[in-house]
Amino acid sequence: MASSRLLKKTLADFLSVIYLLTLVLKHVTKSSSNTLCGIKMNQVRQNMKSKNNFFLDIENIKRLDTFRIIYFVMFMLSFGITEIGRYIYRPFIYENNINDFGIADSMGNLGGIIVQIFFGLTVFNSSNKKGLRLIYFFIIGYVLYEIAQPFLPKRVFDWKDIYGTIIGGLIGLLLFHLIHKVVKQNKIIYEF
Repeated sequence: MASSRLLKKTLADFLSVIYLLTLVLKHVTKSSSNTLCGIKMNQVRQNMKSKNNFFLDIENIKRLDTFRIIYFVMFMLSFGITEIGRYIYRPFIYENNINDFGIADSMGNLGGIIVQIFFGLTVFNSSNKKGLRLIYFFIIGYVLYEIAQPFLPKRVFDWKDIYGTIIGGLIGLLLFHLIHKVVKQNKIIYEF
């Protein structure tokens, strides 16, 4: 019951943040000479238009389309499954001394990378090629972070977390390819 309340509160908080980001994005794209946190947004927009960004297509970030909705749904589903795994599955496995080959130990990394992948895809709404770059970036970043654990205060290196990250990353990559194979036409629903 407590985990259900926590999940509902987390979902409500996340939706509030998404709504605020949408309002900020709408304000930034409509105003021509505005500043945000002391940054002249005209210069930022010009730089983004003139540079080939590694993860981002400026046209895609300003629209709500079929892929962005699917990415958001996948993000929410993977987040929910990960939290169920962390707060229900993991304690059950530990209490009953069940050998699950380390899945419960690496649940945060296994599910967390999938959550991060689809959150990043939702925010950036990257094209197919740039979406793959984003996925590889997250997988490599998670693995490097895990390798750096012994050098961080009060952190512990665990091979199971690296395996969980790689397996979760491959699941996220597989889902990404599956989405792009099934959805043939990306319908634009709203332009910011």
